[in-house]
Amino acid sequence: MNISAKGLHVELSDAFKERFSTGLETILTKYFGRAEHADLTLSKRQGNFMTEIHIRIGHDLNFAASGVARNAYQSLDVALKALSKQLRRNKRRLREDHPLPIEETDMIAEQDDDDHMDHDDAVSSAAPLVISESLKDLPVISVGEASIQLEEELSGFIHFVDKSTNKLAILYRREDGNHGWIEEIA
Repeated sequence: MNISAKGLHVELSDAFKERFSTGLETILTKYFGRAEHADLTLSKRQGNFMTEIHIRIGHDLNFAASGVARNAYQSLDVALKALSKQLRRNKRRLREDHPLPIEETDMIAEQDDDDHMDHDDAVSSAAPLVISESLKDLPVISVGEASIQLEEELSGFIHFVDKSTNKLAILYRREDGNHGWIEEIA
């Protein structure tokens, strides 16, 4: 990697250049591996030091960060932190655009004696497990009682059998804070 460091009306010490090189290498190793070119400019403006960093990774990725502080080393640290933040966000954005393939591994779902599953027990780890629930486990309550229980629930919904109609129903918490009610059509 080609690194250039210069000072505008400020002379850069070897220790400052070394700190920049070490900090930059640490950040690049963590996020991208290496850069083609890096520029550092340190200047003094209105009693504060300003560090500007420009790096080029590959042919099309350019990043710039700056830091201002009363001390030159502090301004370098602020600029390196800002650069690290940019690289982290960019890497996350790249990962979200091109997700890594999920490794296909097989899991065996353990089956209790009570369960009567006729399909294959091996499922992919990428797919969620589907768990069969019996209607006998659902509470038979009124919609009012379900509303009271929903307020105590953390999940945001309650599945029950409506006492008045004897039909399957779901009561859920809406985004506006009210409750929504879905009932089975017979």
